[in-house]
Amino acid sequence: MVSAPEGITALNHEAEELRLLQALSPLMSRGLAQVHFTDDGSLENLEAKLRENHYHILHLSGHGAYEGGKGVLYLEDEATGRPRAVNAVEFNNVLAKAGRLGHRPELVLLSACQTAQGDRSGELGGVADTLLAAGQAAVVAMAASVLDDCATEFEALLYRQLAEGEPLPAAFQAAI
Repeated sequence: MVSAPEGITALNHEAEELRLLQALSPLMSRGLAQVHFTDDGSLENLEAKLRENHYHILHLSGHGAYEGGKGVLYLEDEATGRPRAVNAVEFNNVLAKAGRLGHRPELVLLSACQTAQGDRSGELGGVADTLLAAGQAAVVAMAASVLDDCATEFEALLYRQLAEGEPLPAAFQAAI
């Protein structure tokens, strides 16, 4: 899923998509993997896609923030294409609905800044914290703001390792 709301700093989604497809091409060429993209970067479009199919990985590319002890993702407003701040609970609710259909992805990769930030006070309000507390099997997220090229390189290495059969922890360490 690519979320590129109007008026927010543009990311190089084309390069990211190309690197992702290259990393997964060995699996795709053998019919062992498929990659689907959402029609837009809205929460509603994501919900529709998750209702239609069971994806093993949900890769969200966009912008995130951690403000006032709460994590948000800046997705596209379905009607206007402008930024819509979606809090972690709202995002998780879409995944939970998919889970009731047996369609919750096993891995959520949040290629969005500050999505791994949280608070040590015991009230977990970050995006990754919220997903994990709600039973998400695995989340890869960013603890800070990361340059677009660095995020793309990390993801390509992570997916290449996964495509070669590495378990997620080892693939993550190799990509780091």
